Amino acid sequence: MAAAHGRAPRHQADGGPARHVPAQLPEKRGHQRARSRRLRRPPGTRHLAAPGRHADGKTRTVDLAAHTSALAAAAVAQGALASDAATAAATPADDTHLLAEHVSRALPELVRDTMKTSDNAMARMLFLSLGSLQPDPVLGSRPLPAGERLAMLMAAHGDAKSVPATTAARAEQVIRQWLKEQHIDGDGIVFENGSGLSRTERIRPVQLAAVLRAGQSSPWLPEFQASLPIAAIDGTMRKRLKDSPAAARARIKTGTLKGVVAVAGYVPDANGEECIVVAIVNHERAGNGVGRGIVDALIDWTANSSAGSAM
Repeated sequence: MAAAHGRAPRHQADGGPARHVPAQLPEKRGHQRARSRRLRRPPGTRHLAAPGRHADGKTRTVDLAAHTSALAAAAVAQGALASDAATAAATPADDTHLLAEHVSRALPELVRDTMKTSDNAMARMLFLSLGSLQPDPVLGSRPLPAGERLAMLMAAHGDAKSVPATTAARAEQVIRQWLKEQHIDGDGIVFENGSGLSRTERIRPVQLAAVLRAGQSSPWLPEFQASLPIAAIDGTMRKRLKDSPAAARARIKTGTLKGVVAVAGYVPDANGEECIVVAIVNHERAGNGVGRGIVDALIDWTANSSAGSAM
């Protein structure tokens, strides 16, 4: 990818100064340099204006939301989008040809790479994939139909209220539906970026424990547990609990922010009973190993005790 030279573009939030987007064609040898045209979005509007010299001397303005609605109407007429904008069915054109195809690695591999090293960027991408994919009995998953993606675009402009407006919003909807199916109380859970690297996101330890308990009855439990760091062996737990009975036995996902230390996972007790351990420490003095010492002590106590038998 070629890098552009010159001053970096300014990014403004809605309601701020108008955003100028240069639209300039490259210079070709032997031809006159193309004129540049700047598109202007007035603050607080959904319009793009192209001021300058036109045939009639007027400024051209395009209402993007109206244009999107027109596209949606055409999609409804062609059957690519349901009239209520809530359901969609892909209608492939007969004259299309597959040019290239790429199949990603299996999901358990991606989850393992994400969990072992606590890769926040990968975690966010997996979260967003929940909002951009749908289940497929053969492939596992496939992209949403074009009509449903268009419905989301319409919702982003306020033209449809029955579907989520963003990929992240749809991902949250998918997760909350799963929580409901597992009879897990989702009240108070707050999603922000999906990776946990956030000061906004919220979840209670009892809710996280319920998720881990649901995992115990899933046919994908072996793959899920294989993705968790192993105490004193690998991932973010490789240097922890080396002298504990939990070493090489406990499978723990870690989480760390400034003033926050958390662990969640499975720890076999002294009798071999699998226990679910979740701990979240929120305190300004949780750094410098203090919070880590607290949660590691809990894991070590569980591995030394008969906690599983007592439950």
